[in-house]
Amino acid sequence: MEEAKLKPPCIELSQTALRFEGKGASGKEVVQCLEKLYPVLENLRAEGNLLNEKLADYVFFPLSHVFRDSKILPTRAVEIAVQCLQILVTCGWRDRINHGLGKQLLILLTFLAGGTAAETKQEDVNEELSTSAFECLVAFFEVLGLPSSSAKEFTSIDNIPVLGHAVTATLDRILEGPSSKVQMAALRALHGLLFVGLDEQARISFFPGVVSCLTKVLQPSSQSRSSYKVLVASLIELRLLIRDVLGDDNAGLCESKTPSPLETAREKYKRPNEAHVKAWSAQVKLAIANIARLRHHSRPEIRNALFQLCVSVLEDCRESLLESATTVVETLVVITSTAAENHREMEATMKSIMTTNAGTVDILKSSLHGWIIALPRIVQSNNDTAKGRIVRQISTSLKLLDELCVHSDVLQEAISSNLLTSIASLIQLSSSRGIEQLRAATISQIPMPIGPSPHSVVFLPILMDGHEDVLYKLLPLVETLKTSTLSTAVARIMTESLRNSSGHEKVASLWLLLQMLDDISSFGFSTEQFLDLGTDALGSELDALEYVYSTALEILAQSADGVAPDWRLQALALEGVALKARRQKVDFRPELVDALYPVVERIGSGQPALQYHAIACLNILSIACGYNSSSELVIANVDYLVNAVALKLNTFDISPQTPRVLRMMIKLCGPSLIPYLDDLVESIFAALASFHGYSRLVEQLFSVLSTIVDEGKKTATPILLKEVGVSDQRKRCSPITVADLAEALKSPNTTHLNCENHIQTLPIAADRGSSSTAATHKQDGPTQDDNSDTIPAPPPPSKTFTTVQAIARLAQHYLTNDSPMLRRQLLQLTVAACTTLSRHEDAFLPVINDIWPVIVKRLYDPEPYVSIAAADAVSTICERAGDFMSSRIESEWHELCNLYGGVHRKLQAEKRGSSGRGTYTPAYQTWDALVKVLVTILSSVRIEAGMEDDIFDMLGDYIDVRQDIREAITYLNPDAAWLETQRQLQLRRGLERTPVPVTRGVVFKQIII
Repeated sequence: MEEAKLKPPCIELSQTALRFEGKGASGKEVVQCLEKLYPVLENLRAEGNLLNEKLADYVFFPLSHVFRDSKILPTRAVEIAVQCLQILVTCGWRDRINHGLGKQLLILLTFLAGGTAAETKQEDVNEELSTSAFECLVAFFEVLGLPSSSAKEFTSIDNIPVLGHAVTATLDRILEGPSSKVQMAALRALHGLLFVGLDEQARISFFPGVVSCLTKVLQPSSQSRSSYKVLVASLIELRLLIRDVLGDDNAGLCESKTPSPLETAREKYKRPNEAHVKAWSAQVKLAIANIARLRHHSRPEIRNALFQLCVSVLEDCRESLLESATTVVETLVVITSTAAENHREMEATMKSIMTTNAGTVDILKSSLHGWIIALPRIVQSNNDTAKGRIVRQISTSLKLLDELCVHSDVLQEAISSNLLTSIASLIQLSSSRGIEQLRAATISQIPMPIGPSPHSVVFLPILMDGHEDVLYKLLPLVETLKTSTLSTAVARIMTESLRNSSGHEKVASLWLLLQMLDDISSFGFSTEQFLDLGTDALGSELDALEYVYSTALEILAQSADGVAPDWRLQALALEGVALKARRQKVDFRPELVDALYPVVERIGSGQPALQYHAIACLNILSIACGYNSSSELVIANVDYLVNAVALKLNTFDISPQTPRVLRMMIKLCGPSLIPYLDDLVESIFAALASFHGYSRLVEQLFSVLSTIVDEGKKTATPILLKEVGVSDQRKRCSPITVADLAEALKSPNTTHLNCENHIQTLPIAADRGSSSTAATHKQDGPTQDDNSDTIPAPPPPSKTFTTVQAIARLAQHYLTNDSPMLRRQLLQLTVAACTTLSRHEDAFLPVINDIWPVIVKRLYDPEPYVSIAAADAVSTICERAGDFMSSRIESEWHELCNLYGGVHRKLQAEKRGSSGRGTYTPAYQTWDALVKVLVTILSSVRIEAGMEDDIFDMLGDYIDVRQDIREAITYLNPDAAWLETQRQLQLRRGLERTPVPVTRGVVFKQIII
């Protein structure tokens, strides 16, 4: 049945091939016949290997015609014929291929895959045909490798030339194959040739050439790049070949080198002699050194294959390839350090090898020492890739030695000194930002978290500006040291370095110590949970921590703005204080006496990074000590802070840092801190009296006072006072009517004496030209309001109020200072103070009485911005004090009108010029401030009738231009405001005088507006 299926396509192929030989058929017809035969063979194989040896011989006969004319037939025809031959080998002949047929097939397939012996490097070999021929060779060696095959007979001495040609052609295709597909097929064929087609003696003969060819394939080159699959397969073949030829068992090196008397001559002949082993060991050493560069390859498959090769060299070729052990061990460490998926398995394999082979431990120690010595040089280089590699290699090696319980004093000293040198050199190379002095306003922009937050308790990196990536690469090494047995020794060495070093080395030592002692997981964990420190580990850790803390306090005790210490050292000192607080938690509260003020002081630093570091440290202290927020921490310990600041002020230890600290404390704690600052305010004014000639210092001290006043405004009314303040606006008087007069004269017991509790003010006359006021009357007998005498007295002012009052009263003496900036600052302070003090009339009005003469003189200041600030202060005072300012405004009215006239004339002159800048000129801003003063006076202060004319003269021209002027004048005198509005309307329209109408019997008067 099978023969019936095969007969028609075979006969047709045979006839067509013969006709093609006689030029009676075309190559296309041969291809068509082969395409009919191949599916039939595939179906027979798929149906259960129905082919046998006889059917294979029957099918091979027409195929032989195709192979005979392979040079002139189309490549496609030869390719299909090879595929058919592969089916015959695997399913037809199988293990019954005789010696002659096997030799013929090897010659044929070698020729089709790579050409003849003289043309093995021809470039016109078809890729698909070569791949099919190698695949057929693979199938051929598979059947030869079966237990029942005649492989031994086939690998006789007569077939060595044929096998040699096959090996050469295969190696050429591996090395110079047109594609990775051909190379992979050739590698599979090479495996069959080496381990099936060749015996031990033949493999020894071909060993140098095969190793040389595979080394060329594996050696990285910029000219030709092989596929990663080809590299992986090449590494596997090289590993198997080296183990088979140079393995200690096969090379006779496991036992005594003296041959056993029982060993046969043939077995001795199969082994490589001592000269061969020595020569090939040198060759393999060079080959491993070349292919070891693949340990940095990006493909994990290649690194894994190279790892297996190195493991095989150490386990199977320990004696024969002893000279390659150094390169192999270093390669294993490098690959393990970069492994991601099977990292643990690789570490376990290396640990197993080093446990059984003590020599590898010495090699690892030597390589580790070399890497440690090279660390500072590589860290300072521009090769970022090399930096990461060497750190990973050192970390992996340290971990392996730690697991193997291998200790070395030399390595301890080397890793400590070189790691310290590396970090110090990076700090030195960093571009120093310097300590930038911030403006006073910048301090208020620093975020002040009032509660615990994940972001507010994390220190930002402050080392190696511009080299942060290198710092991140070094952190894994520090983490490895932290968890190793070397941690105690390294911490001890770092402590000694911190004690004896200075400059960048001191910064590096403190940073390393903090990293060694820090527990990043939780505040409650202690270092012994991740440091194997031995029996006295806890004592060593506590000693190191105490020394770090004491050193941190010494650093922070120095001036924060001085040239020393470096701001980075101060930031690390803050981390040391925070670390101690994390360890002790609530028990750290007594330490706040010494530690709190230095931390708070750094928040006022001119270096932004140091400020944020101090804020994070303050938040950590508040959490560790059990406070709900940093504000609560400061308030609970305000006596420490106030005493520290007051001591500096009283001893005249004045520095720019002290005012910044005070401002920060007030901003952080808000109004709740002000009651504790009354004595401190007195100390500030005492310092001002002593240092009034230092304008910058005076401005900073007054900025503190301004902050106190600003925070005082935020105090809620019940906290300040619980009574009504001065009326914001004056009472508007209306004309007296007959009914009002009758009501006023109705009671016979009235008198014109002023009454303290019951006052009835008669309305002012309508014409406002007279300053007469209605009489007030006091009843002689008892009234219905007798119970008013029982009204309780108002509560006394709070401490916040009295503090703000003292500041406002004392600040007036500095309004004559030479610094215009300070004068402006004090005027702004007055505005803020009036807002707070106006809530208590009895205390507010005396303050206004004291400061008014100095404030009003600043209206005539030569500096425009000072004059504008004075105008704002006058407006605020008039608005808050109301009619209390009536007499004072009246006495100053003439000068005020003259000032307005001069400013107005200057403004008009600028408008007529060509260089006017509109509302941005000082003249306009000064005029606008004076207009606001006049408007406020009209709205809040009672004025005399004679002053009304001046008001219309000054502001009448703008009654239709500004809404505030129109409302104020209308409130003052509605009729006059209407007439002024009409006059301005006529002036704008430019209308002529309206003619007087003429009517019989009626005479109209001329009306002039």
